[in-house]
Amino acid sequence: MDPIYDASDPVTVTDVVERIEQAAFGRIRELKVCHDRGQLVLEGFARCFHDKQRAQEAAFSATNAVGPIANRIKVLF
Repeated sequence: MDPIYDASDPVTVTDVVERIEQAAFGRIRELKVCHDRGQLVLEGFARCFHDKQRAQEAAFSATNAVGPIANRIKVLF
C-alpha cells in the first residue's frame, strides 16, 4: 500500500490545519497535524464526534488522500 502523503504534494500542514479549522468551525482545540511514517496524523480535542468527523473529512479533502488518516482527536464529553 502506498503512503497517503506524498512529499511532492504541494499541500502543506498549514493548509490542512486551515481547512480543518474552517470545516469544524474552530471547534477542535489544541489541533496538531503532522506526518508520521508517510501518514497524516490529526491530534487535538473535540466537543463531539461530529466535529472529529468533520476534521477528518476536511483533511481528506485538503490532501486528496486515498488511504487512512490517523485521527487521534479525542472527544471530550
